Amino acid sequence: MTNAVLTAPGSSTWFDDVKRNGYYFKPAIIATLITGLYLHLSVLFPGHRLVVDYIATPQLDMLLAIPMTYGAVMSWILWRRVIHPTGWHRFVYGVLAVYFTISVPFHVRTYLVGNTEVFLRFPVWYSAMLLPYLAGLLVFSWRLQFKPR
Repeated sequence: MTNAVLTAPGSSTWFDDVKRNGYYFKPAIIATLITGLYLHLSVLFPGHRLVVDYIATPQLDMLLAIPMTYGAVMSWILWRRVIHPTGWHRFVYGVLAVYFTISVPFHVRTYLVGNTEVFLRFPVWYSAMLLPYLAGLLVFSWRLQFKPR
């Protein structure tokens, strides 16, 4: 007798559920985008200096770097599993993958230098411009579907 776990026909293991759900790529992307929306919205109201001093702390940024990095890596790995109904969908997904990939070094940098002062170099208008973009990516990510394996 082996120690293998027997499953009934039609049932699945927890890992089958993880694969079917795109390795929980969507929740990682959505959580990252919501956090980004909050941070960029905060820049517009309390201001850059207060956000860097009290909200976008090194601890928060290092925590944010985890799902952001996961999302960047998984966006490329899952490209073929995502259902792309149109060429436009494929293009926007590519924009999402590139945006997350480019953003990772800015947030991983905090692990190396221990501060988030680099964010003060971005002008306030950058946050204003990014808000509708992030909101659009959030809606897009929420609607992502994966091909069955």
